[in-house]
Amino acid sequence: MADFDPKWRPVEYHHRLWGTEAGLTFRAAKLLDYRDRWGELEVSRNPFATAVMAHLKAQVTAKDGKERLRWKLILAKMLFGKGYKRSQVIELFRFMDYVLALPQDLEIGYETQMADFEEGSKLTYLSRFEQRAMERGIEQGIDKGIEKGIEQGVVAAARQSVVDVLETRFIRVPRRIIAGVNRIADVKKLRALVRTAAVVENVKEFERHLSA
Repeated sequence: MADFDPKWRPVEYHHRLWGTEAGLTFRAAKLLDYRDRWGELEVSRNPFATAVMAHLKAQVTAKDGKERLRWKLILAKMLFGKGYKRSQVIELFRFMDYVLALPQDLEIGYETQMADFEEGSKLTYLSRFEQRAMERGIEQGIDKGIEKGIEQGVVAAARQSVVDVLETRFIRVPRRIIAGVNRIADVKKLRALVRTAAVVENVKEFERHLSA
């Protein structure tokens, strides 16, 4: 149960129609109960613990954007020390973006601080071997993939290639960068950006190339 009412605790459901009745008795977990078990959530390696923390902070910061920003940063940074799989980290970032949505000005601040944190911490979810293999695969597949996109007249395919490479290497890609890529309609420029995305050291460096 993800509602705000601590007293609402249904444990059964019944439905009757035309003399026929069906019923279900069930156990339920109330997320509000975990407000007093925050310490357990912080040390838990269960990905759902992070989801619960994000939900609880979304409730208490609904009218306080700055406080929501503070908690979103805390929870986002916490993900890197949990030992989650890369796919789990990506999904949890998406969940937090949805649950802990911020006004545009605060979202920009969040993305900037997270980029600085990731760069300063030298955190990565791909080994150097995997990165080299990925880069070789990108080099071999760029011409074939992009040219196919050109033949089909799909500029969107080239744009998505840029975003896919960035998300594979750096997990989080700021919305402003995705928006910048999506404004480009020149396939040759997009092709160059795919190569750039494969070799830059961090998102900030890519953004400088994008701006240029």
